[in-house]
Amino acid sequence: MGILHNLKLSGTKQKVKWSTSNKSVAAVNRSGLVTAKKAGSATITAAVGGKKFTCKVKISNAGGIRGSVTYTDSSHGGKKADTGSRVLLITTNGKAKGLEMTAWTKAAQEKFEKYGIYFTEVDRNGHYSFTDIPEGEYLILIISDATTSKIAAEHYAEYKASIEMSLTASLSSSATGTFSKAVGLSNCEIAIVNVKENSQTIHSYDFGISYN
Repeated sequence: MGILHNLKLSGTKQKVKWSTSNKSVAAVNRSGLVTAKKAGSATITAAVGGKKFTCKVKISNAGGIRGSVTYTDSSHGGKKADTGSRVLLITTNGKAKGLEMTAWTKAAQEKFEKYGIYFTEVDRNGHYSFTDIPEGEYLILIISDATTSKIAAEHYAEYKASIEMSLTASLSSSATGTFSKAVGLSNCEIAIVNVKENSQTIHSYDFGISYN
């Protein structure tokens, strides 16, 4: 995994002796340089002058994902940031099926990460990002705030069913229905993305010309 951090003990000029409780997770050299080895937890100890100071470290197989979300304004032309669009990462490993949800509320949203579901919104510059996400395969769901789906407006039942079909392998039936309702008539992007350890995956999307 590589170097994690260079620890220092302030307030002393004496020689510090560094040690780790779990060398297979995090190693530390005589200078306090910590190297991550694999996912897990370890305690780094600094001994000096008969005293000991500890620091707990947690190593995870985490990565991130970021991108931009845009659309083309049908009235004025040109690409614009789809500010306020909701972005979800939903793990495909089955963990998310434990989330039973009949309404997308703030209280429900606060429980997302427990089930391998992560939520953010697109900022005013059209950007979004997730950090410290466990390595693995995810569904990414982007719900446009600025554009409406013509197909949804004309054939809503079919549009809703297609969204639920895309989510059904990863979510409980109650959560699938809740998220499809949250999409409503908005344009929606659903795709598979892979988050890799210690790296940033890029996934951007343009919803094209807005429909009103």
